[in-house]
Amino acid sequence: MTPATLNLSAPRHAPFFYTIDFEGYDFSSATFDMEVREYYDAPGPALITLDEQTAGTEGISCTVAEVEGVDVSSVLIQIDEATLEALLPFSVTSGSPNRTPGSDVTLYYDLAITGGGLPKTIWARGKFVIQAGSTQ
Repeated sequence: MTPATLNLSAPRHAPFFYTIDFEGYDFSSATFDMEVREYYDAPGPALITLDEQTAGTEGISCTVAEVEGVDVSSVLIQIDEATLEALLPFSVTSGSPNRTPGSDVTLYYDLAITGGGLPKTIWARGKFVIQAGSTQ
């Protein structure tokens, strides 16, 4: 399976919420893993690591509903404001020459789901942009 390319943007000084609906899948008992890194295959620990959590808690939660006879798994990605702010500051030399104070920071992620009758599969991947902001 080829993962979908889905670029995400998170404000630097606010919590991040994003929901992805998967039609035709029941992920009610699935496990979820998402890592945000400076670049794909970057060594060492991820900058952000998320796994399955209950709704309202940083991590990934899932609700399943039947819509017109089809299961729809709504997967919610939640990252707390404190987690995003803890990534600061990025130095000008940390992997990209365009990282200057007050600029957006482009990182990369992928989302793995194990369940729904399938083995561990990368369903989505792409850029994870932390948007610069002035209201802290």
